[in-house]
Amino acid sequence: MEGLGSGRPMNRKPLLLMACLGLFATAVEAQSIGRIKRSLDRATGGNPYAPQTAPNRSGSGGAAAPGAVPAPPPSPAAAAAEKRKREQEAAETEKRVVDFLKQRVADGSPSAAFELGKRHEEGRGVPLDPKEARRLMELAAKGDNSDAKKWLSENPAPPPADASKAKAKGSTPNAAPVSPAPASAKPAVTK
Repeated sequence: MEGLGSGRPMNRKPLLLMACLGLFATAVEAQSIGRIKRSLDRATGGNPYAPQTAPNRSGSGGAAAPGAVPAPPPSPAAAAAEKRKREQEAAETEKRVVDFLKQRVADGSPSAAFELGKRHEEGRGVPLDPKEARRLMELAAKGDNSDAKKWLSENPAPPPADASKAKAKGSTPNAAPVSPAPASAKPAVTK
C-alpha cells in the first residue's frame, strides 16, 4: 500500500499505535469513572443524592482523623444573627413579589389578581384582608381565571353586615330597638 501521492509505502505502525493508545485511554477513563462511582457509593451508602462530605487532609474520605478536634458549633448569637438575616431576606423577597403582583394586577392580569387575592386571604406578605381578597378574586374571575371562579363558588359572599345584626336580634333593620324590662319590676298578676 502506498502513501497518499508520495509513491512510498505507507507505514501502519503509527496508526496502529494511535488506535491502541485511544483504546487504552478509553479503558483507563472507564476504570477511573468506575472507581469514582464506587467511592461515591461507599461514601453515600449508594444514594447519589446524599450530602457529600469533603475529604480531610488525611485522605480518609471525610471521616475525622483520630485526635482531630471538630469545628465548634456556631454560637447562639451568630445563629440568631444568621436567622434574622435569612428572615430579612425572605421579607424583602416577599415585598418584591407583592409589588410585582400589584403592578401586574394594575396591568390587568387575572392570574396576578388571583395570586394577590390568595395572599390577602392567607395574610402572606400582605395584611390579612378578606374583603380585598374577595375583590381581587372577583376581578380575576371577570378576567376568566378558572381558579378564581372556583374559589368564589367555594366561598360565597357573606350577607351584608347590617342584615346579619338584624337577624341576630330578630327584627328588621329599620325597627326601633327593644329595651329589656327592668329586673326589679314584678309582672302584673291578673285574677
